[in-house]
Amino acid sequence: MNAPDHTLESDGAGNFIVKVGGGLVGTVAKDGEYPGLWGAWDPAGQLLGRAASPQKAAVLLAAWCIADEREWT
Repeated sequence: MNAPDHTLESDGAGNFIVKVGGGLVGTVAKDGEYPGLWGAWDPAGQLLGRAASPQKAAVLLAAWCIADEREWT
C-alpha cells in the first residue's frame, strides 16, 4: 500500500504535524525512549509506531490514515 499525498509541517518546537488532504492525521516527534528514532502519534496521542526519520514516520501516519478509513478534518 502506498501512502496518500501528505504534508509534514514543523510546529516550531522540533516536532512535525502531518496532514492528509488538509486534515490533521498526527504528530511526529523525537522518541524520548529510543534515541535516534521518531515517534508517530495519532491526534488522540496514541503511539502508532517509530521510524528512522521524520519523513518515514509521516508516511506511516499517512498510510494509517487511509487504512483507518476515518474522515480527517
